[in-house]
Amino acid sequence: MTGGETKRRKVDLYMRNWLYPLAYPIRKRQILDRWEKVGRPNPPPAYFKHDYLKQLAAENPHLTKFVETGTWKADTLWQLRNHFETLHSAELDFELFLAAKKRLARFEHIRLWQGHSPEILNLILENNESPTLFWLDAHYMSGGVIGAGVCPVLAELEAIFDHCSESTGHIILIDDARNFIPAGDYPTLAEVTAYVKLHWSSYDVRVQNDMIHCQLTKLD
Repeated sequence: MTGGETKRRKVDLYMRNWLYPLAYPIRKRQILDRWEKVGRPNPPPAYFKHDYLKQLAAENPHLTKFVETGTWKADTLWQLRNHFETLHSAELDFELFLAAKKRLARFEHIRLWQGHSPEILNLILENNESPTLFWLDAHYMSGGVIGAGVCPVLAELEAIFDHCSESTGHIILIDDARNFIPAGDYPTLAEVTAYVKLHWSSYDVRVQNDMIHCQLTKLD
């Protein structure tokens, strides 16, 4: 890493540790207002998704664990830090992993992992009995983040199904639903749905707000 890149990352870490909490409410309102005015197009802003994850946590108090793939800048972990007993996140990019560790070092209930997300999920979920909210967001987007394959979501789901019980009431959310089309290395929405149903037949799969929701079907 060059001296300029090191300085840039230090500035970014300072901004996110100290200025982010102060600026977040103002910036959030500006971005969400602008998004509403143009008709709520896809994808929704990260601010909206953070609120949605918090809402899910509040509506499903049995969920005590949060597991994320794709840490990125650790904003999602920061926003959810007070909503779960334990939080885990896997990041493939080593520099992003180190920056997230520095940002969240004081939170003992948050654990960060570095490596390929399906492999990390196998470690996180070993002997997992805690009802978990999964946020799968490790698939490659823009911005130069490295990736071991463009979209590892089917392998991530396999790790979840291998270690977790269908009846526990886990909720799985997959971000960026708009990209699950017959192009590139992404599976299609139909393929994801079929894969979930093959393993957890009692789960409902639907798309809402650019997220693929996989949740135990509610009986009336």
